[in-house]
Amino acid sequence: MKKQIILILIISIFFADIVSAKWIATINAQGEHLKGQSKSVISIGIADSMKQVSAPPTAPLFSCEMVLYDSNWTKKLAKDIRNENDETTNSWIIAINPGGNVASPFDSKKSTIKWDPSQFGDGTFKLISGWQADGECVIPDMRLETQMDVWGGNETLYFLIIQEKNFETTN
Repeated sequence: MKKQIILILIISIFFADIVSAKWIATINAQGEHLKGQSKSVISIGIADSMKQVSAPPTAPLFSCEMVLYDSNWTKKLAKDIRNENDETTNSWIIAINPGGNVASPFDSKKSTIKWDPSQFGDGTFKLISGWQADGECVIPDMRLETQMDVWGGNETLYFLIIQEKNFETTN
């Protein structure tokens, strides 16, 4: 009986995000396999309650690093799950260093950002270059694409994911 209670407790803790979440999407970045870290993973989503998880420290050697920033630009995050709200849009700021610090800072390297469109919630998701909504729209519908290549050196490039919600009206 004691083992069953412990097992139930472990399962409930493990699945707590899933139970309270409306949706959670995982986004992966894969850099070139050189030295050190070459992969980063972030999660965005909407749930009944907010949950933010800090990003791990930058690896000493890396060929790719991707993090989220909170809306105040005060925290680097690995997970940014927002409260469900009545706003018409939600947005998440992504920062990616596609070249890392293991090659010449003048060499352009490729990192690939990948996502699974089936993990997104309701509405339209688009990817904007830069951190402001008026930047260039590089992917107008993230449900129709599953990845994007990002080229650069040892520099931070910013992108904005915007969720435009669909509200059904009944008359």
